[in-house]
Amino acid sequence: MQLHGLTVGLPDKRKNFRKLALSLLVMLTCLVVVARQSDQIDADRVSALIGDIALWQWATAMGLTALSFLAVGQYDALFHRWLDTGVSPIQAVTSGASAIALAQTLGFGLATGSVARWRLLPNLSLRQAIKITNYVSISFMVALGVVVGLLVVLSCSEVSAMTIGLSLGSVCVLLGVSILSLWQPHWLFFEIPPIGAMVRLLVLTLMDVCFAALALWVLLPDPLAMPVMVLLSAYAISLGAGLLAGTPGGIGPFELCLVALLPLLPEAHIIAAVVAFRLIYFAIPACVAACVIAFPNTRPQHRQVTKTTKPAHIQRAEAQGLARLPGHQLFQLGLGHHLTAQASQFSVHIGDAVDGRPLEITDLAQARSFARETGKSPAFYKIGAKSAANARQAGWRVLQISDEAVLEPNLFNVDGPDKRQLRRKLRKAEKAGVTIAEWDGQNEPELIEIAAAWANRMGGELGFSMGRFDLAYIRTQTCLVAKQRGAIIGFATFHSCQAEWVLDLMRQAANVPDGTMHALVHAAIGMAKNQRVPRFSLAALQSHHPILSKWQSDGGNGLRRFKKSFSPRMEPLYIAAPNRLLLALACLDITLRIHRPAPLQDGPTSSPLQGIQEKVATMAKDLRSSWIPVSPAPDQPVLSKMRQ
Repeated sequence: MQLHGLTVGLPDKRKNFRKLALSLLVMLTCLVVVARQSDQIDADRVSALIGDIALWQWATAMGLTALSFLAVGQYDALFHRWLDTGVSPIQAVTSGASAIALAQTLGFGLATGSVARWRLLPNLSLRQAIKITNYVSISFMVALGVVVGLLVVLSCSEVSAMTIGLSLGSVCVLLGVSILSLWQPHWLFFEIPPIGAMVRLLVLTLMDVCFAALALWVLLPDPLAMPVMVLLSAYAISLGAGLLAGTPGGIGPFELCLVALLPLLPEAHIIAAVVAFRLIYFAIPACVAACVIAFPNTRPQHRQVTKTTKPAHIQRAEAQGLARLPGHQLFQLGLGHHLTAQASQFSVHIGDAVDGRPLEITDLAQARSFARETGKSPAFYKIGAKSAANARQAGWRVLQISDEAVLEPNLFNVDGPDKRQLRRKLRKAEKAGVTIAEWDGQNEPELIEIAAAWANRMGGELGFSMGRFDLAYIRTQTCLVAKQRGAIIGFATFHSCQAEWVLDLMRQAANVPDGTMHALVHAAIGMAKNQRVPRFSLAALQSHHPILSKWQSDGGNGLRRFKKSFSPRMEPLYIAAPNRLLLALACLDITLRIHRPAPLQDGPTSSPLQGIQEKVATMAKDLRSSWIPVSPAPDQPVLSKMRQ
C-alpha cells in the first residue's frame, strides 16, 4: 500500500514562522476573550477549588486518561497493520501514544508527531513516519467530526433542525468516506483505508473522546451537578476547535468554547477543572512521552508473520501465472498455497489451492487471520464446487458466479455436430491465409500496437483476476501469434504447466479475418495435446445472472459463443465470504478492482523535488545514526509479509 504523491521537502522558514505567529495570535485572542468574560473570577477562588479536588477524583481522572491514551495508541497500531510496516503492536501503541501526547502539548502535530514516531521506531523511515502521522491526523479529524455530531444529537432532549442536520451530516460523511474507500479513485494521491478499519477507528475515537471528557468531568467540584452527556458534547466541540486552531494544547480556543458551551456552570469551576485536567491529560503524559522518546527501545520488535514457501506441486497454471503480476502472491493457507490479491476491502484468494486440493476448514480460519492482519475481510473467488461445499459447511455464504469452460486435449477433435460452428470458423481463417505460430520473442512493436489498439477499442483492459498485456508478463507464458501475409494480426497467451493450460489474453487487430481467434485457440489445444497435458481451460464464461453478468468480464454473448464453439464441459465457479453482507460487498469490491485495476507498475517519478527528497533522506539517516546507533539483532531477522 503506497501514499502516492507524499513529498518530503526542505522546510520553508517564513511559512513556518507565519503559521507559528498565527497560532499564537489565535491563542492570545481566545485567552483575552475568556479573561474578559471571566472578570469576576478570583484567582484565589480557582486555586481553592483546585485544592478541594479529592484524591479519588485525581486518581479516577488519571485512570481515565490512561484508558484514553490506550485508545489513542491503537490508531497507530491500526495503520501500521494496514500499511504493513512490520512494526509490532506494542511498539506501534507506545510510539503512537507518545507522539500524540507530545504533539498535543507542543502543538504543530504533523511535524512533532512525525519526528517522535521516527525517533521511536528504528526501522521506520522518515517518509513512513510522515505517512503514519498524516493518516492518523486526518482520519482522527474526520472521525471526530462524526463523533461530535453523534454526541450533540444524543445530548439534545428534543428533536430540532440542528439535531436533524447533524445526524444527516454524520451519515453523509460516513457514506461518502465509505464510497471513496470502496471506489479508491485514481485522482486521489493517497489510498483510503478499508471500511472495517475506519469503523474501528471511529470506535477508538469515540472511546478516546469519552474517556478524556470523563476525566474532565470528574475533576469538576461537583461532577453530579453537570449532565455527563452535555459535557461530552461540549468537550468534543472544544477539542475540535483547539485542534483546528493548531495552538499548543489547544490553549485558548478550547477554554473559550468550553466556557461558551457551558453557560450554566460557574466559570470559576470550569477554569479550575480545566487547569487540573491540563495537568493530568497534557503535562504528565507529555513528560512521560519525553522520557520515552529520550530513551527509546533501540531493539526493534517485529510483528509475527506467516512464512510462505514455494509450492512443491503446481496443478493450477493460472494461479502460477497471475502470481507474477504486481499485487498478487502465492500465500500459504493450511497445507496449500492460494493465489492472493488485495482488493480495497478484502484479501481475496482466487481459485482453489495451486496443488488442486479444495478448501479445508483450516484454510478458512487462516484466511480470517491473514485478513485481520491487513485490516480487511477474507473472501474466496472463483473456487470449485468442492471448495464451495466445504465453505458452506463451515458457515460461510456462497454464490455461484460463473462457469469455467474445460476440455481434455487428448479427446478433443473438430468432428461432430456440436463443432459445426468451429469448423466453419477455422475454414474461414484458412481461406483468408491466416497462419498460426508460436511467438519467438521478435516483433515486439507489433504486439504492443495490437494490444494498445484493442484496449482503446474496448475501453481499457480488465484486471485483478485476469492478466493484462505486459511484455515481461507474456514472456513467461505460452504465446501464439496469428499472421496474414507475414504480418501479425492477433495473438493469444496461455498459462501453462504439466497439469493444464489456461487461456489468458486474446488480442487482435481491427478487421481481422473471421475465425482468427478460433484458429489460435485450436492450435493451442493441439500443442497441449502433443505435450500430453490432461486439462485445457478456456477460462470462465460470463454468468447468465442478470446482476452478476454486469460486473464480470466484458465480451457478452459473443465471448460465450466463441468459447462454446469448442463444446467444452462447464465447471461451476463460486465466491465465498463469511456472511451475506460481506458476500455482497466482496462482489462489489472485486467488480471495481476488475474494471478499475491498479497500474501494472509505477512509472518513474518526474517530481522536481526528487533530488531534494534524496538529500533530506540522507541527512535524516545521518541524524538518526547520531541519535541511535542501531544494528539489527542477529537473532531477530527482519520479516516482511508479502502483500500489495
